[in-house]
Amino acid sequence: MDIRTLDLTDIGVAVLIHELMQEAYKQEAQMLGVKRFPPLERSADEITSENGIFYGLFREGVLAGVLHFNQGNIDTLVVKPAYQGHGIASRLMDRLLSAVGNEVITVSTAEANTRAVSLYEKFGFGQESLEQKSGIPIVNFVRSPRS
Repeated sequence: MDIRTLDLTDIGVAVLIHELMQEAYKQEAQMLGVKRFPPLERSADEITSENGIFYGLFREGVLAGVLHFNQGNIDTLVVKPAYQGHGIASRLMDRLLSAVGNEVITVSTAEANTRAVSLYEKFGFGQESLEQKSGIPIVNFVRSPRS
C-alpha cells in the first residue's frame, strides 16, 4: 500500500477521486436510506478547485482510499467499497496525523455511519455536537491537541 499526495491540477487524478467518491457515497446513501446525498453532487471539475491536501492510498495500482484535509477539517474520507475493512481509512488517518501533529482537527459524519464514528473515536476524536443536514443526523467531532 502506497500513500501519495494527489495532484488536483491533473484532471485524470480528479476523475479518479470523483469515481471513488461516487462509489463510496452511493453506498453510504444507500446505508442511510436517502435519495439525495449532497456529497454525490460534487463534480470532478469541483474537485480540481478544492483547497487543502488530498492523500490517496493505492493498493495494487488502484486508488482505494482518499482523505481530503482543509483548514483543520477532514472534508472527505472515503474507501472504495471493495477495499473496506482492510485498514485503509486507518492508514490515511495515520498519515494525516503524522503530518499535522498536535493541530486541532474537526470532522463530521452521519450518526448512522457507525464504522466512521468508531474510526474517529479510535483516533481520539470526541463528539462535539449533533445536527441535522439535509434530513440526516450528523455528528461533529473534534480532536484536540494532546499536552
